[in-house]
Amino acid sequence: MTEEEMQKISDITAMYNGVYLTAKDINAASAAGAIFEPVFYCDPDAEEWFKNVLYENHLSLQFNNIEALNSRNIIVVLDTETTGLEDDDEVIELGIVDKKGRVLYNSRFKNQKAIHWAAAKANKIKKSDLENAPLFKDEWPKIKSILAGKRIMAFNTEFDCRLIGQTLERYGLDKAETTRLFYNHLDAMKIYLSYFPNKSNKISLQKCCDELNMLMTEEHKAVSDCRMTLLMLHELDEKIKLMPPVPKEHTKISPAKSTFQSSPKTSELLKSIINNGIYDITVLGKEIGYAPSTVETIIFRDFTPEDIDFSMFIQPQYEKLIKNTIENLDGWNGRLRPIKDLLPEDVSYTSIKATIKHYALKPQTQE
Repeated sequence: MTEEEMQKISDITAMYNGVYLTAKDINAASAAGAIFEPVFYCDPDAEEWFKNVLYENHLSLQFNNIEALNSRNIIVVLDTETTGLEDDDEVIELGIVDKKGRVLYNSRFKNQKAIHWAAAKANKIKKSDLENAPLFKDEWPKIKSILAGKRIMAFNTEFDCRLIGQTLERYGLDKAETTRLFYNHLDAMKIYLSYFPNKSNKISLQKCCDELNMLMTEEHKAVSDCRMTLLMLHELDEKIKLMPPVPKEHTKISPAKSTFQSSPKTSELLKSIINNGIYDITVLGKEIGYAPSTVETIIFRDFTPEDIDFSMFIQPQYEKLIKNTIENLDGWNGRLRPIKDLLPEDVSYTSIKATIKHYALKPQTQE
């Protein structure tokens, strides 16, 4: 690997993961066997370059040898208060807490856009409250450093991501930074609705708390809403434990082909959990109470690329290789073993099946 390539890896990991790797780190990691797992799927050019360099230098995209990079599994909870809900509104308060509710960041911001009367009624923030507050753009480096490398959770994450992005744009900063930071986020609202769906697919934090018989305190204050989100999920977890277990089907499974039939409710729950950023088959099995093999059966039999992102189940360092192998396999009849035999030993059957689904690859012949 050239010094230029190592420097670029350092720059990319620092930018996207909040971790800076020196050439010495990269060489040590290379000697140890494999290290990197980039988290910047929102930037195709950087991602593709990163994969190619690692693949060409026989480095695997695993997360096994450098403990410092494991910060991406640290969850932080974020909430915003804003001037309104429209495309030109901005963030005027932001709170971040860790998963124990300890405050990592809490500040209000001086605004350019006037606070809409409905927003002021909800968050009780007046223009005079913000006169001496810092500008969002001046606080952004500090906010970004707290969020870098963390997994962000919020209640209705899409809203917070959008409002932070358009606030950055308003002040001439890079809106795309929110996409990178919010990659693989968790949405507490969607988690709640996966158990108690409603027709609109939307619900307020207040309504969730009401349904769980919880008393909200200091509603529409950023830090207090972060903490209430954590408490709501804890209460939800306790309620789920008291719910009757979902009956498991005991259909006999043939070695050649599974005849297991999942209920629509199970499939929808699994889809919702996957779309909330959980891609580990074992974890998914624990979430819905099924064996990993059964979870995999449901994923690859029942779901389409419109339902879930199959690329997240592919070992990224082998994605291009698997695809090319399948496309160039003369007379491929749909069986997986001939593909597996042509690939490196550590390529999983899960990655092969996910590649077939993701790229809609069809057998050339029928058995």
